[in-house]
Amino acid sequence: MSAPEQTEQYLAPSQYVMPPSEPVERHPDEYAATEAHSQYPATPTHPLAPPPPYSPYWYHGQPGAYPHPRPGNPLGVAALVTGVLWLGPIALVLGILGYRRSRYLTGSGAGLSIAGIVLGGVSTLFWIIALFGISLYMNTGSLSDVVVQHLNSSEVGDCAVFTMDNAGFATTLCTGDHAAEVVGVQQLDTSQFPGTSALSTQAQAVCSAMFADYVGTPAVYSQYTLRFTVPNQASWALGARQIVCYATNEGGTALPTGSIRGTAM
Repeated sequence: MSAPEQTEQYLAPSQYVMPPSEPVERHPDEYAATEAHSQYPATPTHPLAPPPPYSPYWYHGQPGAYPHPRPGNPLGVAALVTGVLWLGPIALVLGILGYRRSRYLTGSGAGLSIAGIVLGGVSTLFWIIALFGISLYMNTGSLSDVVVQHLNSSEVGDCAVFTMDNAGFATTLCTGDHAAEVVGVQQLDTSQFPGTSALSTQAQAVCSAMFADYVGTPAVYSQYTLRFTVPNQASWALGARQIVCYATNEGGTALPTGSIRGTAM
Protein backbone atom coordinates (compact mmCIF):
# COMPACT_ATOMS: atom_id res chain seq x y z
CA MET A 1 0.00 0.00 0.00
CA SER A 2 1.55 3.25 -1.16
CA ALA A 3 1.99 6.26 1.05
CA PRO A 4 -0.71 8.87 0.76
CA GLU A 5 0.21 11.74 -1.58
CA GLN A 6 0.76 15.02 0.14
CA THR A 7 -0.51 18.08 -1.59
CA GLU A 8 0.60 21.65 -0.98
CA GLN A 9 -1.89 24.39 -0.91
CA TYR A 10 -0.92 27.90 -2.11
CA LEU A 11 -2.64 31.05 -1.08
CA ALA A 12 -3.83 33.54 -3.61
CA PRO A 13 -1.66 36.69 -3.94
CA SER A 14 -4.31 38.77 -2.30
CA GLN A 15 -4.14 36.53 0.78
CA TYR A 16 -0.46 37.04 1.42
CA VAL A 17 0.23 39.19 4.49
CA MET A 18 3.61 40.82 4.90
CA PRO A 19 5.00 40.47 8.39
CA PRO A 20 5.45 43.75 10.17
CA SER A 21 8.90 45.25 9.84
CA GLU A 22 10.69 47.20 12.39
CA PRO A 23 11.37 50.88 11.55
CA VAL A 24 14.93 51.67 10.57
CA GLU A 25 16.43 54.85 11.80
CA ARG A 26 18.39 56.84 9.16
CA HIS A 27 20.69 59.77 9.59
CA PRO A 28 19.38 63.14 8.27
CA ASP A 29 22.38 63.43 5.87
CA GLU A 30 21.32 60.26 4.14
CA TYR A 31 17.90 61.78 3.39
CA ALA A 32 19.56 64.87 1.86
CA ALA A 33 21.87 62.75 -0.28
CA THR A 34 19.00 60.56 -1.46
CA GLU A 35 16.91 63.57 -2.41
CA ALA A 36 19.79 65.19 -4.30
CA HIS A 37 20.48 62.02 -6.28
CA SER A 38 16.85 61.72 -7.23
CA GLN A 39 16.88 65.20 -8.90
CA TYR A 40 20.22 65.24 -10.76
CA PRO A 41 22.23 62.49 -12.47
CA ALA A 42 25.32 61.30 -10.74
CA THR A 43 28.48 63.12 -11.68
CA PRO A 44 32.03 62.35 -10.66
CA THR A 45 33.06 64.41 -7.68
CA HIS A 46 36.66 63.32 -7.55
CA PRO A 47 38.96 66.25 -8.39
CA LEU A 48 41.02 64.02 -10.70
CA ALA A 49 38.06 62.49 -12.50
CA PRO A 50 38.80 61.90 -16.25
CA PRO A 51 36.95 63.96 -18.89
CA PRO A 52 34.17 62.41 -20.96
CA PRO A 53 35.42 60.03 -23.63
CA TYR A 54 36.30 61.52 -27.07
CA SER A 55 33.91 60.70 -29.89
CA PRO A 56 34.90 61.10 -33.57
CA TYR A 57 31.26 61.87 -34.41
CA TRP A 58 31.09 65.10 -32.45
CA TYR A 59 30.99 68.29 -34.44
CA HIS A 60 31.65 71.95 -33.67
CA GLY A 61 28.90 73.41 -31.57
CA GLN A 62 27.73 70.14 -29.96
CA PRO A 63 27.56 70.55 -26.19
CA GLY A 64 30.50 68.94 -24.51
CA ALA A 65 32.36 68.23 -27.78
CA TYR A 66 36.05 68.91 -28.28
CA PRO A 67 36.57 71.29 -31.27
CA HIS A 68 38.54 69.85 -34.16
CA PRO A 69 41.72 71.91 -34.88
CA ARG A 70 41.72 73.50 -38.35
CA PRO A 71 44.43 71.93 -40.54
CA GLY A 72 47.34 74.25 -41.26
CA ASN A 73 48.58 75.53 -44.62
CA PRO A 74 52.40 75.52 -44.60
CA LEU A 75 52.53 76.67 -48.20
CA GLY A 76 50.88 79.97 -47.26
CA VAL A 77 53.35 80.51 -44.43
CA ALA A 78 56.28 79.69 -46.73
CA ALA A 79 54.95 82.10 -49.37
CA LEU A 80 54.78 84.95 -46.88
CA VAL A 81 58.28 84.25 -45.52
CA THR A 82 59.89 84.06 -48.96
CA GLY A 83 57.99 87.16 -50.03
CA VAL A 84 59.34 89.12 -47.07
CA LEU A 85 62.84 87.91 -48.02
CA TRP A 86 62.24 89.19 -51.59
CA LEU A 87 62.65 85.75 -53.14
CA GLY A 88 60.25 86.79 -55.85
CA PRO A 89 59.60 83.77 -58.10
CA ILE A 90 59.70 81.34 -55.18
CA ALA A 91 57.19 83.38 -53.18
CA LEU A 92 54.97 83.73 -56.24
CA VAL A 93 54.85 79.98 -56.89
CA LEU A 94 54.35 79.07 -53.22
CA GLY A 95 51.62 81.70 -52.89
CA ILE A 96 49.68 80.32 -55.84
CA LEU A 97 49.98 76.74 -54.57
CA GLY A 98 49.04 77.82 -51.04
CA TYR A 99 45.97 79.68 -52.22
CA ARG A 100 44.81 76.69 -54.23
CA ARG A 101 45.32 74.48 -51.18
CA SER A 102 43.35 76.88 -48.97
CA ARG A 103 40.26 76.30 -51.12
CA TYR A 104 40.18 72.71 -49.85
CA LEU A 105 40.88 73.71 -46.24
CA THR A 106 37.90 76.06 -45.75
CA GLY A 107 40.06 79.12 -46.32
CA SER A 108 42.94 78.18 -44.05
CA GLY A 109 46.04 80.20 -45.03
CA ALA A 110 44.34 82.12 -47.84
CA GLY A 111 45.41 85.51 -46.47
CA LEU A 112 49.02 84.41 -46.08
CA SER A 113 49.04 83.02 -49.60
CA ILE A 114 47.65 86.26 -51.09
CA ALA A 115 50.26 88.29 -49.22
CA GLY A 116 52.96 85.98 -50.57
CA ILE A 117 51.64 86.40 -54.12
CA VAL A 118 51.67 90.21 -53.85
CA LEU A 119 55.16 90.36 -52.34
CA GLY A 120 56.41 87.77 -54.81
CA GLY A 121 55.06 89.71 -57.79
CA VAL A 122 56.54 93.01 -56.60
CA SER A 123 59.93 91.46 -55.82
CA THR A 124 59.99 89.58 -59.15
CA LEU A 125 59.36 92.83 -61.05
CA PHE A 126 62.07 94.53 -59.01
CA TRP A 127 64.63 91.82 -59.83
CA ILE A 128 63.77 91.93 -63.53
CA ILE A 129 64.32 95.69 -63.66
CA ALA A 130 67.48 95.41 -61.57
CA LEU A 131 68.98 92.67 -63.75
CA PHE A 132 68.08 94.58 -66.91
CA GLY A 133 69.75 97.71 -65.55
CA ILE A 134 72.88 95.81 -64.54
CA SER A 135 73.06 94.14 -67.93
CA LEU A 136 72.59 97.47 -69.69
CA TYR A 137 75.27 99.08 -67.55
CA MET A 138 77.78 96.28 -68.13
CA ASN A 139 77.18 96.24 -71.89
CA THR A 140 77.20 99.98 -72.59
CA GLY A 141 79.95 99.61 -75.14
CA SER A 142 78.15 96.86 -77.03
CA LEU A 143 74.91 98.86 -76.99
CA SER A 144 76.67 101.87 -78.44
CA ASP A 145 78.08 99.71 -81.23
CA VAL A 146 74.60 98.46 -82.07
CA VAL A 147 73.20 102.00 -82.20
CA VAL A 148 76.03 103.19 -84.45
CA GLN A 149 75.59 100.20 -86.74
CA HIS A 150 71.86 100.91 -87.02
CA LEU A 151 72.40 104.58 -87.79
CA ASN A 152 74.85 103.67 -90.56
CA SER A 153 73.03 100.64 -91.95
CA SER A 154 71.46 102.14 -95.09
CA GLU A 155 72.58 100.62 -98.39
CA VAL A 156 71.96 101.47 -102.04
CA GLY A 157 68.86 99.68 -103.33
CA ASP A 158 67.09 99.47 -99.95
CA CYS A 159 63.37 100.17 -99.94
CA ALA A 160 61.82 101.88 -96.97
CA VAL A 161 58.67 103.24 -95.37
CA PHE A 162 58.52 106.52 -93.50
CA THR A 163 57.93 106.67 -89.78
CA MET A 164 54.68 108.14 -88.49
CA ASP A 165 56.30 111.52 -87.76
CA ASN A 166 58.12 111.49 -91.15
CA ALA A 167 61.36 112.09 -89.26
CA GLY A 168 62.98 108.93 -90.61
CA PHE A 169 62.30 105.69 -92.40
CA ALA A 170 62.52 101.96 -91.80
CA THR A 171 63.82 99.40 -94.30
CA THR A 172 61.28 97.06 -95.88
CA LEU A 173 61.02 94.69 -98.85
CA CYS A 174 60.80 96.27 -102.30
CA THR A 175 58.26 93.63 -103.32
CA GLY A 176 55.73 95.15 -100.92
CA ASP A 177 54.35 98.63 -100.46
CA HIS A 178 57.11 101.15 -99.90
CA ALA A 179 57.41 104.91 -100.08
CA ALA A 180 61.13 105.38 -100.74
CA GLU A 181 64.11 103.70 -102.39
CA VAL A 182 67.72 104.46 -101.51
CA VAL A 183 69.60 105.62 -104.60
CA GLY A 184 72.91 106.52 -102.94
CA VAL A 185 74.82 106.64 -99.64
CA GLN A 186 77.72 108.93 -98.81
CA GLN A 187 79.93 108.09 -95.83
CA LEU A 188 81.29 111.01 -93.79
CA ASP A 189 84.73 110.74 -92.20
CA THR A 190 85.01 114.09 -90.40
CA SER A 191 85.29 113.96 -86.61
CA GLN A 192 83.74 117.37 -85.93
CA PHE A 193 80.08 118.01 -86.63
CA PRO A 194 80.09 120.39 -89.63
CA GLY A 195 76.58 121.67 -89.02
CA THR A 196 73.26 120.82 -90.56
CA SER A 197 73.45 123.57 -93.20
CA ALA A 198 76.85 122.47 -94.48
CA LEU A 199 75.77 118.83 -94.60
CA SER A 200 72.61 119.73 -96.51
CA THR A 201 74.60 121.64 -99.15
CA GLN A 202 76.97 118.70 -99.53
CA ALA A 203 74.05 116.26 -99.75
CA GLN A 204 72.32 118.27 -102.51
CA ALA A 205 75.32 117.96 -104.81
CA VAL A 206 76.17 114.34 -103.95
CA CYS A 207 72.59 113.02 -104.14
CA SER A 208 71.85 114.71 -107.50
CA ALA A 209 74.71 112.79 -109.12
CA MET A 210 73.79 109.51 -107.37
CA PHE A 211 70.12 109.82 -108.40
CA ALA A 212 71.01 110.24 -112.09
CA ASP A 213 73.34 107.21 -111.98
CA TYR A 214 70.79 104.99 -110.19
CA VAL A 215 67.54 105.91 -111.98
CA GLY A 216 69.08 106.65 -115.39
CA THR A 217 67.86 110.23 -115.62
CA PRO A 218 68.55 113.45 -113.70
CA ALA A 219 66.19 114.28 -110.86
CA VAL A 220 64.93 117.41 -112.61
CA TYR A 221 63.58 115.27 -115.50
CA SER A 222 62.37 112.33 -113.43
CA GLN A 223 58.83 111.64 -112.28
CA TYR A 224 60.29 110.79 -108.89
CA THR A 225 61.39 113.28 -106.27
CA LEU A 226 64.91 113.36 -104.84
CA ARG A 227 65.19 113.58 -101.07
CA PHE A 228 67.99 113.03 -98.59
CA THR A 229 68.71 112.79 -94.88
CA VAL A 230 71.76 114.09 -93.06
CA PRO A 231 72.83 113.58 -89.42
CA ASN A 232 71.81 116.23 -86.91
CA GLN A 233 73.89 117.11 -83.88
CA ALA A 234 72.18 114.52 -81.66
CA SER A 235 72.55 111.61 -84.09
CA TRP A 236 76.11 112.74 -84.91
CA ALA A 237 76.98 112.41 -81.23
CA LEU A 238 75.61 108.85 -81.33
CA GLY A 239 77.81 107.97 -84.29
CA ALA A 240 75.69 108.67 -87.40
CA ARG A 241 78.00 109.32 -90.38
CA GLN A 242 75.84 108.83 -93.50
CA ILE A 243 74.16 111.03 -96.06
CA VAL A 244 71.31 108.92 -97.44
CA CYS A 245 69.82 109.82 -100.84
CA TYR A 246 66.47 108.33 -101.84
CA ALA A 247 63.69 108.70 -104.36
CA THR A 248 60.01 109.11 -103.52
CA ASN A 249 56.76 109.95 -105.25
CA GLU A 250 55.43 113.49 -105.06
CA GLY A 251 52.94 113.67 -102.23
CA GLY A 252 54.34 110.60 -100.47
CA THR A 253 52.36 108.01 -102.42
CA ALA A 254 53.77 104.51 -102.72
CA LEU A 255 56.42 103.68 -105.31
CA PRO A 256 55.81 100.91 -107.86
CA THR A 257 56.38 97.38 -106.61
CA GLY A 258 59.95 96.35 -107.30
CA SER A 259 62.90 98.65 -107.97
CA ILE A 260 63.14 101.86 -110.00
CA ARG A 261 66.82 101.26 -110.77
CA GLY A 262 67.58 101.99 -114.44
CA THR A 263 63.96 102.82 -115.35
CA ALA A 264 64.96 106.31 -116.63
CA MET A 265 61.61 107.60 -115.42
